[in-house]
Amino acid sequence: MANIVVTGATGFIGPVVCRALLAEGHTVAGVTRRPDRLPNGVTPRPVRDIGPETDWLDPLFGAEVVVHCAARVPGARESREQARKEARNEFIRAVDARSLLNKKEIAEVVDLHRSTVSRIASGEVTAGG
Repeated sequence: MANIVVTGATGFIGPVVCRALLAEGHTVAGVTRRPDRLPNGVTPRPVRDIGPETDWLDPLFGAEVVVHCAARVPGARESREQARKEARNEFIRAVDARSLLNKKEIAEVVDLHRSTVSRIASGEVTAGG
């Protein structure tokens, strides 16, 4: 089993991902601003804010896999989709700049996130439950 770090572990999708990974026997750490809201069994990796200036070195330490579920609330002039894409791109730029993940691993993170969103949308997995 893998050591997996989930960003946005207390958001809309993060708790579902964390519980599913725990059920499969993985060791899960959750990057969040609200560690008191993590699902049982998830090791907290608290951060103040997630954005372009976030230092990911400590929160991602020891990760074999990263599932990036963190997002930011869209501003008045952007859509949710624009905010989600920008948050993902900020994360990839920050992680890639520090050589924490290679391009293949980044692609796997993005693909896993899309798969989870699809499973929630289809009702296969219930967000937050």
